[in-house]
Amino acid sequence: MNYSTILISENFKNFKSSIDQCLENFQSNKYKTIKNERNTLKIVNIEGEKFVVKSFKIPNFINKVIYTFFRKSKARRSYEYANKLVTHNINTPKPIAYYETKKYFLLTKSYYICEYVDYDFTFKDFIKNKYQFKLITKLFAEFTYSLHEKNINFLDNTPGNTLIVKQNNSYDFYLVDLNRMKFEKMTFKRRMKNLSKLTIDKKLIKAISAEYSKKMNINENIIYDEIISYTEKFQNFLKRKKKIKNKLGIG
Repeated sequence: MNYSTILISENFKNFKSSIDQCLENFQSNKYKTIKNERNTLKIVNIEGEKFVVKSFKIPNFINKVIYTFFRKSKARRSYEYANKLVTHNINTPKPIAYYETKKYFLLTKSYYICEYVDYDFTFKDFIKNKYQFKLITKLFAEFTYSLHEKNINFLDNTPGNTLIVKQNNSYDFYLVDLNRMKFEKMTFKRRMKNLSKLTIDKKLIKAISAEYSKKMNINENIIYDEIISYTEKFQNFLKRKKKIKNKLGIG
């Protein structure tokens, strides 16, 4: 396969031939699939180390043009945003490389490669089981506040995109699925909107509001009311989106 763009982290340059071979065999059953929906994620072993390869869906013609001439590919954005998070001391699986292929000068396939993080559960799992509820809620609110203070707007801040790793008597949080992110001044409105995509569980929203309010020095009821308001708007948006997709037969 001929790649139009290859960028590999300096520490992993010597892995290039192995990564090339992995991508050549990506469609085979050689590697463990951990997600196979719009995009495909597989765990691969390269020279004794575990990595995750994310293969992005081939874009439609309009998006091929957009990602070729007007906007960076999802793989490239994932790689660059991961490096930005690392520089801001925000946990994310270590970025290794991104690859792009083109046909007739237009982007076709793109791949993002990162380290594999052996996590204990996701924030989505936490919402279901409420394990160590008080501690994890407190730590997560502090983690999110730190993210916002560093002017990082994680646009896909949904519960499946935060991995939770147990560290002795504490927990670390790792962000994944990074291709939609902005580095901008995090106003109060943006902060509340960002927190509205996590859950509809009012008990959890109340707990997060209480902990986040301590960091912002704002009444927790103000934060709670704002998050609830944006949560309702976000849920209504998802319902409208699903309805449109169903009408178009792409649901």
